[in-house]
Amino acid sequence: MTSAVVLVFDAGPLSCFARAGRMDALRRICQDVRCAVTEEVLGELRRGIAIDPRLDAALSADWIQHVRLKSLQEIASFAAYARLLGASRERDRGEAATLAWAECHAATAIVDDRAAVNAGRARGVPSHGTLWIVIEGLRGDHLREPQATALVGAFLRDGAWLPFERPDEFIPWARQESLLD
Repeated sequence: MTSAVVLVFDAGPLSCFARAGRMDALRRICQDVRCAVTEEVLGELRRGIAIDPRLDAALSADWIQHVRLKSLQEIASFAAYARLLGASRERDRGEAATLAWAECHAATAIVDDRAAVNAGRARGVPSHGTLWIVIEGLRGDHLREPQATALVGAFLRDGAWLPFERPDEFIPWARQESLLD
């Protein structure tokens, strides 16, 4: 991973890997960093199991530390993000908790929602989405291009919104965006 030491995940990115049946790929990509998920996001995933039982793979990943917002600083940061994101929906509370924990623990937030990424970056929190994780897998030699393309294809088949429509567009898109050499 380029410079990330701790990653804290929102439900969206974890759901992509869990629904694709590729939590093993996520673990391999993240093998050199500490990974965390907040209680708010865990609650969101637990409720999602009723709709998609594959989400249990994200909940049972014992290499992802479960964290809770406890300190006054964490709660204040959560409140600030909740205001920024208008956290009236449950998923917005998960994003706010992810960003707050990342901010208070010098972590990188892994969130897919553009408003959440922008809010994190505005407050100095490194914030990236699911595709960043896949690209980091390529950069770190944890994935080869065919594996990354297949992984992105699985995300697309499960309904993930990505900035391209077909898996074979991923590598050209990443190069065009200057994300790969």
